[in-house]
Amino acid sequence: MRDMKPFDWIGASHEDLPRKRAPGCVVPYLVLGLNLAVTVGIGVAWRPDLLFAFAAEDAPLAWQQGMLLVACASMSGLLAQNAARADTGRARWFWGALALCLFFAALDERFMFHEQMQDFLFYTVADAAPAARSWIHALLAVYACAGLVLLFFLKRMASRAAWRWFWPAIACGLAAIALDIRYDDIGMQLYEELLETLSSTLFLCGLFREAGENSA
Repeated sequence: MRDMKPFDWIGASHEDLPRKRAPGCVVPYLVLGLNLAVTVGIGVAWRPDLLFAFAAEDAPLAWQQGMLLVACASMSGLLAQNAARADTGRARWFWGALALCLFFAALDERFMFHEQMQDFLFYTVADAAPAARSWIHALLAVYACAGLVLLFFLKRMASRAAWRWFWPAIACGLAAIALDIRYDDIGMQLYEELLETLSSTLFLCGLFREAGENSA
């Protein structure tokens, strides 16, 4: 009730009191603005060598992506902890599993596990046994299956407000994957890495929004 006068709140019910805006409403925009500023700062500091700044595996942008994934894993862990306190078992297990997956993704971003595995499978195993290429592609499809399972449960667990951030995050991530599959030159890898960074940033914003919904 916005027309309440001073001291009118005394004796009022919880429904009569003015509702505060959820704290998670502002934080995602701050996170988005900060990460965009960091990305622009990297481009300005390393110009004109933007390929080294954004596309190389040891580029400053790779460090930023790793930090974003660690932050996403931490936020998912906090959501799992909140779900455990609220005694919601399914949500607790989902957010906990998502936290572990995101933490592994952060390690993969830093140590390039999947790139090394792909090089070993395609340039060592497949060269020695060409017939193995079919099951190698099927093995790599496990990544896609795991992602679809997580998205299915994320759709059921996360709020509608958080999905306003998750949808563009997923779109950017799929665009980055498409560039990775379609092109093999370092010039297009620059755009791929920028899309991955934007995807991780938007996903982190969605997790902050979800935390804000739970605390409102």
